[in-house]
Amino acid sequence: MSADRVLAAWRDLAGRLGLDDGRAAAVGAFLVERHSEPSRHYHGLGHVARMLDEAEALTFSDRDAVELAVFFHDVVYDPARDDNEERSALALRDRLDGLVPAPVLARAEAMVLATRRHEETGEPDADLFLDLDSSILAAPRPEYARYAKGVRREYVPVYGEAAYRRGRLVFLRTTLARGRVFLTERFRGRDSAALANMTREAKALEAADST
Repeated sequence: MSADRVLAAWRDLAGRLGLDDGRAAAVGAFLVERHSEPSRHYHGLGHVARMLDEAEALTFSDRDAVELAVFFHDVVYDPARDDNEERSALALRDRLDGLVPAPVLARAEAMVLATRRHEETGEPDADLFLDLDSSILAAPRPEYARYAKGVRREYVPVYGEAAYRRGRLVFLRTTLARGRVFLTERFRGRDSAALANMTREAKALEAADST
């Protein structure tokens, strides 16, 4: 179960960071509550758990900062707003400022903010974190289809079907025109699978637009 996976990983990280049991429990409950909001059909506990699982096989200079960013990067997720990244970073700082080492918190906060554009940062940990966030794009076809359906279910109630398709096509076409998805050598081998997934989705959306 995703909630169990996320809470277990959070307790482990909180212990490494030196949080007392009460604070760790309160933040863990906050993370689960936010990622369990009924409007979340992709950006929820399953997404966090998937990133945590993938991160286990990677090497980071500051794993604690990366994991903090994983837990908090989508803690505020409202498709109707354009400041989710800033609000998520603020939630991270509000709950942990002064309780974890300042450099770790600052690095995690910068990673959360970097999800706004998903562009190279020049920081190896941050770029790996961004590729982790994007790794679903290279998932096997059925898993990618569930992801795309989940994103659609998050946005259509806010913008409507036609506007969603237009906005999604902008994202897909822009990425496909660039010819790559991932920022790091560690993930570069997944580009072809991601581009194939995105091409199929774009063709399906274009076909829907033409009917």
